[in-house]
Amino acid sequence: MRFSVLRTARPTQREFDRLIWPLLHACIVQQVVVGRSKVELFEAIRRDHAAGGMSIRGLADRHGVHRRTVRQALVSAVLPERKMPTRSALALDP
Repeated sequence: MRFSVLRTARPTQREFDRLIWPLLHACIVQQVVVGRSKVELFEAIRRDHAAGGMSIRGLADRHGVHRRTVRQALVSAVLPERKMPTRSALALDP
């Protein structure tokens, strides 16, 4: 992206839409995603799907998460349990 357009006193509406709005949108999405717990996120995804019948990709874009997370939210309202890594034996043990 070239920001030479922004050197003028005030950008036109077209320049604003093309250059500045995507940056503002990314900031807004990050604030929304970071500010919620996963339970609230799953609830919002399920509510939006029930109300609007949005696609999985549309829900993922709207909430800023991966499509796999959207599918998990639609399958069950309960969060999946975290997997504990299994420790293998060290090669130095006798």
